[in-house]
Amino acid sequence: MNEQPNYYAILTSNVRYDLELKPNEKLLFAEITALSNKNGFCNASNGYFGDLYGVRKDTVSKWIKHLRDRGYLEVEIIRDEFKRIVGRKIYPIGEKANTLLDKNPRGIDKKAKGNNTSNNNTSNNKTIVEYEEIVNYLNEKSDKNYKSTTEKTRSFIRARTKEGFTIEDFKTVIDKKCKQWKDDPKMNRYLRPETLFSAKFEGYLNEEVSNGTYQRSNKEKEYQNLINPAGERYTPQARQAAKEDKELLRKLSDEGKL
Repeated sequence: MNEQPNYYAILTSNVRYDLELKPNEKLLFAEITALSNKNGFCNASNGYFGDLYGVRKDTVSKWIKHLRDRGYLEVEIIRDEFKRIVGRKIYPIGEKANTLLDKNPRGIDKKAKGNNTSNNNTSNNKTIVEYEEIVNYLNEKSDKNYKSTTEKTRSFIRARTKEGFTIEDFKTVIDKKCKQWKDDPKMNRYLRPETLFSAKFEGYLNEEVSNGTYQRSNKEKEYQNLINPAGERYTPQARQAAKEDKELLRKLSDEGKL
C-alpha cells in the first residue's frame, strides 16, 4: 500500500453522530478521508486497515459495507481485461449524505485554518453527484419510494453524470416518462432508476412528448384506417401485411421519425 495518510482526517457530523455506527467504523471513515486527500479516493486494502487497527480483514470488510450501506462511502471495483478483481477505489461521502466529499485531484487545501468543517471544503473540479436530489425527485413525481443510498441506483446515476448529463436532464427525463407511463398500468412499473437512467437515457431526454401515451396510439389508429377501410375484412395475407406495417410504424415512432 503506497498511500500515506495526510496530516489530518475528516469526521463529518453525519458520521460522527450516527448512532447506528460503531466507534471503529467512524474511525475507519476518518482514516479513509485522510488517505483520500491526494486523489479524492482511497485504494488501501482490507489487509492494510486490519494491520492498522489489529483486526481481521473480514471485520474491516463488514465495517466498509456498513459505511457504504449507510451512505457514507462509495466503493468502485477495479477489474482487469479478464474481469478479475485487481483493486478498488473508496470514495468518502461529504457532509450532505449524498454529496461526494473530495474528488479534487489536488486534495484538500493544506492551508485550511483551524481544521474545521467549513474551512475544509474545497473547490471541486469534478461533477458533484447529487444522488439524493435526483432520487427524491423521482419518488415525488412517480409516487415511488426508492432509496438514494442503493449502490445499483447510484451506479446508473453516476454513469450518466460521467457522460455529462446534469440534474436538470435527470428531472426532464423523469417528467417526460412520468407523463407517459404513470397512468399506464403496464408501463408504471418501469418508472424506476434502472430503466430511466439506463443507456437509453439520452433517447428519453430527446423525446417529444405532447399527449403522453396517447400520441402513438392516435397515429396507429389513423394508420389503421388507411390499411383497413371500415367494414373490410382481412385476408390472411392482408393481416400479415398489416402486422408488418404496424411493427414498422412502431419502430419509426420509437426512432422519432414520425
